[in-house]
Amino acid sequence: MASSLDTPRAPRLPGHSIAITNDYMAHERTVLIPKELLAFTYMKLMHNISTRHHANGAAHDTEYESAAARALENWMELRAKEAYRGTRWALEPENTTYRVCTELKGPKGYSEVTTMLWMCELVKANALYECCVVAAHSGIHPGRVLDDAGKSLLFKAVSPESVGLFTREFDANDPSPGFGEVDLKIRSEAGMTCLHYVRSSAIAEALVRAGADVNARNNGKSTPLFYAEQPALVKTLLKLGADPTLVNVHNHTPAYLAASHGYWDVVFFLLRAGASATAPGAPPEGRQGLLAGDPLVLMDRLLAGVPTPDGRMSFPTNRAAIAKTRGLLRLWNECGGDGSEFEARAAAIAHRLIAQEPAKALADACGGIPVELAEIILRDFVGLFTKADTLLDPAQVNGSWHRRRRQLPCLPTRGREDDV
Repeated sequence: MASSLDTPRAPRLPGHSIAITNDYMAHERTVLIPKELLAFTYMKLMHNISTRHHANGAAHDTEYESAAARALENWMELRAKEAYRGTRWALEPENTTYRVCTELKGPKGYSEVTTMLWMCELVKANALYECCVVAAHSGIHPGRVLDDAGKSLLFKAVSPESVGLFTREFDANDPSPGFGEVDLKIRSEAGMTCLHYVRSSAIAEALVRAGADVNARNNGKSTPLFYAEQPALVKTLLKLGADPTLVNVHNHTPAYLAASHGYWDVVFFLLRAGASATAPGAPPEGRQGLLAGDPLVLMDRLLAGVPTPDGRMSFPTNRAAIAKTRGLLRLWNECGGDGSEFEARAAAIAHRLIAQEPAKALADACGGIPVELAEIILRDFVGLFTKADTLLDPAQVNGSWHRRRRQLPCLPTRGREDDV
């Protein structure tokens, strides 16, 4: 039985451009594929599919061939205008078509499998227009592309634009049409969905908006939240509906795995969302606690050191982060799981730590700027934000922020004795 990808649909022209990033133009990171050029590429693809799968159906072939010719004619007229002169699009589609056709005559076009792997590499490089041209001239719809591990192009996506390109239908009424029909339910050999591999909040939002299941489980019953290592991604997944209370086949929660790796900031947001680092029914201590999902038992053992065969003790390289995570979990237990009290007490502790060395804390938070620069910022600017009226537009109050700067005691600085 023929799939929907094998049966061409009636030609539909796009209504607008789609945002695409192309790594071949380093000085032009984000560009727009003109709608006429995208229409020509899509119709060229559907024409080739029609030719391959409908050898005796000349009506389909003629229909898409004439649609591609009209789209190309429209694009030729448009690219001659002033707006496209001197841009990369003034040389398209000839430029990319020549390069793609040359490669298709070599090893990359040796078989359908090698061409699919090439398309996967192009999506990983975010060279999306070239991937579309490869599809058009090879007759391989992006929805059919799988790598050697059974992963679709969405597993390779490194931008939300690529998600839109391969999930949106080619519809004239869609403001951002795409090639569509890449199945979001495709899983790898380990049962992973494309959302399990995401490390970007923007891509996660694009996938869920396209229909991906934020609580999809792999073969080990782990959801995408189990693999999130960055606080921003964790917050995004939680906002999109990820359940932080689920456990995998090892009876571990997302918070347990984050704690075992020392991701204390991830643990903080998971606890705020109502998660528990300890799996339901896990004994609090002993070897059974370690196996059943109590992260404090695991972290105590890691921080105490693990004996090596030569008699020495081995410690984790992120020992400080694990110690910080252990303190955070103990604070959570002391608060009895009360989120409001936990947040207030954690903020009080953070305030005391910052007050000890405020310049160093600010320097670290700003990505490691010089402490001397952080001292100047604290002395000259932080006082601005101690009153609500200083957050107003300077035009709404008398004077500028600099004139309304709060007079604070001068912090001890190196080489400056002038007062604020």
